Amino acid sequence: MSLHPGELDNLISSLPHTRFITCPVFGAPAAAAKGTLIAVMSGDYRSKKEVAYLLVPAVAQKIIDLGGNVEKGSGTHFCHCTISTFIPAPTFKLIGNSLILGTMEVMAESLTLANKAGVDSSVTLTLLNGQYMEPLKPKSLPSVLTTC
Repeated sequence: MSLHPGELDNLISSLPHTRFITCPVFGAPAAAAKGTLIAVMSGDYRSKKEVAYLLVPAVAQKIIDLGGNVEKGSGTHFCHCTISTFIPAPTFKLIGNSLILGTMEVMAESLTLANKAGVDSSVTLTLLNGQYMEPLKPKSLPSVLTTC
């Protein structure tokens, strides 16, 4: 059985002392261990605030608040500024994952181009490792390159 987020929110919120929020996170398990995840929340403000105090700084470094509506956020509150938006947190997670996948695709194409141009893959990996942040580093890429 599948429930629409709005239906789930209504069902859970009808129970006493219970609220529904969505809170996907960005980052690998190692980032959680370091406390550097980014959490994205939609739902009841007070509930999000209570959960945020549990997450930051234990596993997350920051919270992106997408508003009160779990179906459609009413606004994005990030670094004390508001940006108009109309997306729930799970949709925002898909957008973020698409950015990561797109970046990985561009890196793979760049490595292939460099390889075809005769540039040693270790040289290109040195550029990638020096140029991009930790979450975007292709950790398993060297083993993939050896099979090419």
